[in-house]
Amino acid sequence: MLSMLLKDLRLSPLRTFLTGLSMFVGIVAVILSVLAGTISDAYLKAANEQLFGREPTISADATNFKYTGFSALEKFNDQLTTRYGAACFKITPDEPYRATFINSNTFANLSPADQLRLSDYAASVDILFVSDSYNKVFKLPMTSGHWFSPAENARFEVVLNKAAEALRSHSNAVVLSTPKTLNLPTATIAGVVNDGIDQARMYINVITASFYLQNSWSFNGATIYIWNKNSIAQEQLRQQLNDILFDTTQGEINNINVDRPASVFAEVALAIQIAFALTAALLLLVSSIGLINIGLASLEQRTRELLIRRALGASRLSVAKLVLGGALLLAITVCTIAIACAQIIVLSVPYFLPPDTPIDAPGFPFTAAAAAVGAGIITALIGSLVPAIRAARLEPALALR
Repeated sequence: MLSMLLKDLRLSPLRTFLTGLSMFVGIVAVILSVLAGTISDAYLKAANEQLFGREPTISADATNFKYTGFSALEKFNDQLTTRYGAACFKITPDEPYRATFINSNTFANLSPADQLRLSDYAASVDILFVSDSYNKVFKLPMTSGHWFSPAENARFEVVLNKAAEALRSHSNAVVLSTPKTLNLPTATIAGVVNDGIDQARMYINVITASFYLQNSWSFNGATIYIWNKNSIAQEQLRQQLNDILFDTTQGEINNINVDRPASVFAEVALAIQIAFALTAALLLLVSSIGLINIGLASLEQRTRELLIRRALGASRLSVAKLVLGGALLLAITVCTIAIACAQIIVLSVPYFLPPDTPIDAPGFPFTAAAAAVGAGIITALIGSLVPAIRAARLEPALALR
């Protein structure tokens, strides 16, 4: 029976090719439409995580959070990360800092007078003093280099975003200065991060900075960020954070904010998903209409052939099986090829994404593939069912006309 079906499909290779192509395009188009919607949704969520933290992120303002020494600040950071895992904090010094990019070798050879004049060449960079777990709360893929070194190997390092990277030219170090202090330790540039921000920004490890800058800075407040994966109640969080502050740096929690900008992104992502789903459905509908049309046209071309088969003794059921079996065999073959091609396309997507993309490599949309394959096979059977019934009803005597 299989050999007969294959021979039957080869009788009209152009018709077989067009039928298979229509089904192939429909299945692949559905899978790629769903894939595009998935990538768009992932990109919106990743952009939200870059700017506002992983959902759900809670921010807490700590007042009277004073710098009382390197060890107290380190103890506070250790207790915060031990209790919550993905948690960090940011401080704003009382005196604003300016950053000047320079080559470390050049800086070592400058005279004290020239070093003092470096602040005149400060770049327009937003400076953030954050703890080393900042990239666990906010999604910050690395463009080059690395994030802050581990505490046991801590050096005075800075991490730039892509906008700040464009300003540093060939410099490998940064000199920080304030209006009151012009000669401060030189910080090395550890890496470049993609934070999704167009403004030039520099991240400095607040723990190591407190060691190197302890004689030249002060601050009186902090913002704590917690990726609240365990859905801890706000009042419970307030009490826990106040306990940590009491044991370490002093201060108290003033406000706790639940940032939910993701809801706006979720609405946009949902609209995109619906748009791509409707596009996929329309593509599948067009493919189905094409399959049915080709099936009916095929019957018109094969009427005499089928009549001769009936005249030679073929039963109505065998003729119907021949028409349905050919469509089913073609559908299974095309679906297999379409799934293989779609899988290759999905696997190749990461190669077209930039290395520092905030989105993860998309997985194969099995649900969409199953729906597309199922719809393709059902359409092929429906498209050949009417011709099969009409072929089975043909009278052998008509072959004599």
